[in-house]
Amino acid sequence: LKESYGSTGNKLASGGNKALKELEKEQKIRTNRLIKDFLDGALLEIASQGKQSQLTLNHLDHIQKTRDKMQNNVAIELNLFSLMCGLISKK
Repeated sequence: LKESYGSTGNKLASGGNKALKELEKEQKIRTNRLIKDFLDGALLEIASQGKQSQLTLNHLDHIQKTRDKMQNNVAIELNLFSLMCGLISKK
């Protein structure tokens, strides 16, 4: 992208910085979507295996809440931490 905008050192031709920032924003969005889709698939897999494993309704509830939070753009790390705390709780 820098070459196409005629990069000379650290400076870009007119419109180059805006295009670069937009590309970085799109890449961040795409990366977050990929991570969320992967985690959602993993959570669905865990939940679908719940009947054959030792998962309780409480565990399945925490998994569903985590999936809901991902749809509402809660920070991934905080969301997974909350899930882990919920899964290890004795309730």
